[in-house]
Amino acid sequence: MFLHRIGRGSLVAVLGLLCFTPAFSQEAPKANWSLDDDHRHVAVTFQTTPPTSLKMDVTEVDGVIASLGALRADMWPPVSKAYKLILTDVA
Repeated sequence: MFLHRIGRGSLVAVLGLLCFTPAFSQEAPKANWSLDDDHRHVAVTFQTTPPTSLKMDVTEVDGVIASLGALRADMWPPVSKAYKLILTDVA
């Protein structure tokens, strides 16, 4: 199993390529997400040959969330009105 730490932009590209499952496929995505015992890292393991893992800390996870949110905002159909934008001031 390989463990890679890569930059945010590259991570989003890798996730997109490795998790993509065509709409017509009945196959489930081949990625497993887990929280490390230290509760400070997330690992995603791709069921590739050989298996590949990415381990991300809080900053990297925040970057992935921000990047995916920005990409989702540009996708069609638009985000459902059921999801409200909630702005909070977190210190």
